[in-house]
Amino acid sequence: MANNSFNKIRYQSSKAIFFLGLFHFFIIFVFLSFARFGLASEGAILLVPKEALDDGGLFFITDIQGLYVPAPILKTDVSMEVNGLVARVKVIQSFTNATDQWVEGIYTYPLPEKAAVDRLTMVIGERRVIGKIKEKEEARKAYDQARREGRRASLVSQQRPNIFTNEVANIGPGETIIIEIEYQDQARFLDGDFELRFPMVVRPRYIPGNKLPVTPEGAGWSFDTDQVPDASRITPPILPPGYGKINPVAIGVSLTPGFQVANLSSPSHDIDIKTSKSHFEISLKKGAVPADSDFILTWSPVPGTTPATGLFSQKIDGDYYHLLMVIPRKNENEEGRKILPREVIFIIDVSGSMQGEAIRQAKAALLLALEGLKPQDSFNIIAFNNLPYDFYKRAIPATSENIFLAKELVSRLVADGGTEMSGALNIALNGGVNLERLRQVVFMTDGAIGNEEFLFHLITENLGDSRLFTVGIGSSPNSHFMREAAEMGKGTFTYIGNLAEVDEKMTGLFRKLESPVLKNLTVQIADYPGAEMFPAKIPDVYAGGPVVVSLKTSGKLKNEIRVSGEMAGSDWLEFIDPVKKSKDSGISALWAREKIRDITNQAIKTGTSETPAVKQAIVEVALAHQMVSKYTSLVAIDKEIARRGVALQSTPIPTNLPKGMDV
Repeated sequence: MANNSFNKIRYQSSKAIFFLGLFHFFIIFVFLSFARFGLASEGAILLVPKEALDDGGLFFITDIQGLYVPAPILKTDVSMEVNGLVARVKVIQSFTNATDQWVEGIYTYPLPEKAAVDRLTMVIGERRVIGKIKEKEEARKAYDQARREGRRASLVSQQRPNIFTNEVANIGPGETIIIEIEYQDQARFLDGDFELRFPMVVRPRYIPGNKLPVTPEGAGWSFDTDQVPDASRITPPILPPGYGKINPVAIGVSLTPGFQVANLSSPSHDIDIKTSKSHFEISLKKGAVPADSDFILTWSPVPGTTPATGLFSQKIDGDYYHLLMVIPRKNENEEGRKILPREVIFIIDVSGSMQGEAIRQAKAALLLALEGLKPQDSFNIIAFNNLPYDFYKRAIPATSENIFLAKELVSRLVADGGTEMSGALNIALNGGVNLERLRQVVFMTDGAIGNEEFLFHLITENLGDSRLFTVGIGSSPNSHFMREAAEMGKGTFTYIGNLAEVDEKMTGLFRKLESPVLKNLTVQIADYPGAEMFPAKIPDVYAGGPVVVSLKTSGKLKNEIRVSGEMAGSDWLEFIDPVKKSKDSGISALWAREKIRDITNQAIKTGTSETPAVKQAIVEVALAHQMVSKYTSLVAIDKEIARRGVALQSTPIPTNLPKGMDV
């Protein structure tokens, strides 16, 4: 019988309550703006009278009746150049001040979780100011000084690996300042398809913990808390429903895949495709679209032509950087392997951020997953919002009757409340070991939380012999959390962007759950045994997934690279010929990004992430490769003094509500 506590989450969510919550976000935003940018900073905040609303643009309410605060207008152009597995991306953000006041625009936006941001250019009319990488505190001081002195400046900072902030100071009346940001990325290969993603909106996040007794450093809607001390920097204000959509984004992709393509499409947006031999030019069919959902581009090789290996290399100052991909071939002994029964624990997020399309996708995915269970399996379901609720006290047999009753309960789930993941993960990850069964945890969520690091540590501490598979739900999931949680949980990350993808994506996940794992992977290079490789410990690989590593050597590779592991109780081995004529760019940035990621993850596992030694290790890599990181920022400062004797109005730029999210 299902746990009676399950009934506590079977209540209808209130749209009015959520709308009031959004209104409160704006009140908090105004309060924080006054706290940070009020009398102490520039002498006075200039407010715009209500009549100015007739001139167009976006204005925030204040606690002074009839007065409003203007926000700069933002538009974004994105160009991606993709060669094989490697992508170079330029993001052009245009900040336009449509008022007669001097303003500072602050925009918090997402980028791919593995983006290596390494270039900043500020364009003022015909002048181009090149940004410099500095330690975060030094960059902040330089920006703040330029801001006070009236010089135009831009500061690009990382808040999370997939959340960045761009601050642009001293935008003159009627002026547009263009900010060009560039980063290196790589396409993801899974289940026979290559995928490239460009996120467009930071999904509202649940911020747990007690309010800190300090003035927030950021301009977001949340106070900083003891569990999320930078909450004010990752919670940009949200445009209320009814206003319309803002922040238009135009995207163009130049794709040279390096093989014959059977299918090229976008499951997220309508696209136009122009083909020239082995090259493709892709653009959005509707031109610029609102920044409210991730853009996804997928392409697949002609059947039978999928490259088994990929090696991309770059030489810089005598060092060689390599990106290696190996797609494992089927082990001939796989068919005769023993199939162990499984204990599958499903976790479904029913918090308020899942309202709308996300909860419909999650329920559809869970119903399909239940149908995929075998008679020898057992299962349990844990739903959570403010609290976790397990359907059963322990895993029950996957009989047709039990599955039917569980599906009935799942169909009645609704989304509301907070996003307290830790309780659900504690129940699901019991830390035990049982060699007689495979214990798999399937976690379905949008990942809309701010305390990622705490949850990563919880996963590594309690995993035991379980494997954690994350399923990202919705138009803009927190892919940084989903991907890292899966890797630390020795599982995989699956993304479902809409209901039409549920069947295909869950079928792919079932194959992984039932397939043998390629584990204990090692990469050996005979001529350079001391090569720096990241991740230092290669994670397990499941069906349809590749082995991907970044390497640095002190000389050119000459001999074969040996990649080995174990699959279905037998040895697995692959040799890669390092001979390569083409010269790739950006591989060093990808290697540096992976090294920083590895340093960070190892520190999380050992509870040493905030120590001076870890900070110094990250700073050294970031400065050497001119990259934005947790402890380094890019700053561009103009020499000319533009603003003299007048006040500066500072305003964060709001974001759209993610597509499909109900209020």
